[in-house]
Amino acid sequence: LQKPPRERAQSLRSIVDGEDSASPGCRGSAVRALSVSYLETGFLHELAQALLPPNSRVSEIEENILRGPRTQIPCPRDKNMGCSYVDSLPEESTEAGSARFMLSYTWGYEVVDIVDTLVGFCEQYAHSAIETYIWICCVCVNQHRVKARQLAGDVVPFADLQRAFARSVSGIGHVLAMMEPWDEPKYVTRIWCVFEIFTAMSAEHCQVTVLMPPREKFNIVERLKQADVGDALDDLFKVLLSIDVRKAEASYEGDRLKIMKLIEEEYGADYVNTKVNQYLCGWMAASTASALQEQMATDVLPEQLSINLCMNIGWLLRQFKLHERSLALFRDAVQRMEKSGTLESREGALLLCNIGIVHQDMGNFDDAMDVLDRAKRVRQEIDQLRTEDGAGLMKVIGHLRLRQGDPHGALADVELAKEIREETNSLNTAGGASLLKAIGDCKLSIGDTAAAIDSFLEARNIREEKDVLASPAGVELLDALGTAHEKQCEFALAQGAYTEAFAVESRITTLESATCQALLTSIERVKSCLRT
Repeated sequence: LQKPPRERAQSLRSIVDGEDSASPGCRGSAVRALSVSYLETGFLHELAQALLPPNSRVSEIEENILRGPRTQIPCPRDKNMGCSYVDSLPEESTEAGSARFMLSYTWGYEVVDIVDTLVGFCEQYAHSAIETYIWICCVCVNQHRVKARQLAGDVVPFADLQRAFARSVSGIGHVLAMMEPWDEPKYVTRIWCVFEIFTAMSAEHCQVTVLMPPREKFNIVERLKQADVGDALDDLFKVLLSIDVRKAEASYEGDRLKIMKLIEEEYGADYVNTKVNQYLCGWMAASTASALQEQMATDVLPEQLSINLCMNIGWLLRQFKLHERSLALFRDAVQRMEKSGTLESREGALLLCNIGIVHQDMGNFDDAMDVLDRAKRVRQEIDQLRTEDGAGLMKVIGHLRLRQGDPHGALADVELAKEIREETNSLNTAGGASLLKAIGDCKLSIGDTAAAIDSFLEARNIREEKDVLASPAGVELLDALGTAHEKQCEFALAQGAYTEAFAVESRITTLESATCQALLTSIERVKSCLRT
């Protein structure tokens, strides 16, 4: 990924200009900003007059646009020659006013992408482009002073920077974080950007909205139309989930070290990573679904493609607990398949199973069992029950039956699923490990604790072999194993399982999560047993 130029960090340094004595929106005010309407017209027109293409990067317009034409205009803040872009507009201009939003971005972005993103934001949320003012550091900070500081080697104390940025975030109250490209966002590789979005997320009374250029929404849908959409989404979420503020870059190494010092002392890097990861993954799931639904509402797509897209994105939304939106897409797919007469098929059975899983997630057990029974009937009618997918369905039914209080019926379901997986040579897989965990749950529930431990250990061995133990499903397995050992009064083994589960969970979520807190309680409980 391209490393944004040094001016990005310098602009952030220049937030520290002392107290803001001007009235909000007036020349010299720290929150004076350009309207989206002006950015789309006057700003792009000035680029054209300077023979600069609209796809110029912000770093490429610094000399000729952000500074050059404004050299002979006095700055209303310090009265010296050379002012910010926004302060070059007349006091009475309606093209500048008090900022309603603050843009978080990198100087490596193209100007036209920034403008298109903000225009799209106004259209999506019904904001008037004429009356919507966006604080953007490149045009709102005096770049003449930035350059002077850069040449003089002047370093603003980081503590001042951090306080000034937090003050700006809180004062404006709504940060727009711009991501592009959608499948490899530059934003998440820059430590200032990660720190900005985390600061905004953590600030009281501050809202964060993640945006992307309109063309990126188009690119998402085009990618989703491809057969390997699952691989594309997996790759994207690997990028988002691999965000590590410790590996993020900065134009100034001193900034990076000071930001890391603050993060480690105040929050901890793992906590910051988790909070940002979760937020961006949820945003991407929702954005992907929205882009799909927009295209399906406006364009005529092949019916089978529409069905596949509904199923893929519905499952994606379910993974991020967006259950209502997930169900809406699944139901759309059901209607389309019923209309085309394809619901009584392997794909239809998979769709019904997914709907049952979402209902179960939501606690709608009766609705879940109705739709899962229907999925089972479809598989029986088309002779597809004794398949790997059929085993998955029986495992889901067994899990639901256990939650309904019928452990013996549940055990019969999951034992059938194991028999099918053995027939299809699919037991030694991540899906097989989940099934073995379900069998252990049933045996634990009926009091056969030793047999439950055997199932849990077999599942653990498979997950270790397949390198999928460090996952939410792995945490559930280790927690269940700890519970079983504790029932057997094997407290040292229980402590080991709980501790391993906690180590994984604390990387996936935050220490304040209900799961982490429950695991800590379990660890302390078995420690107490060991002491006595």
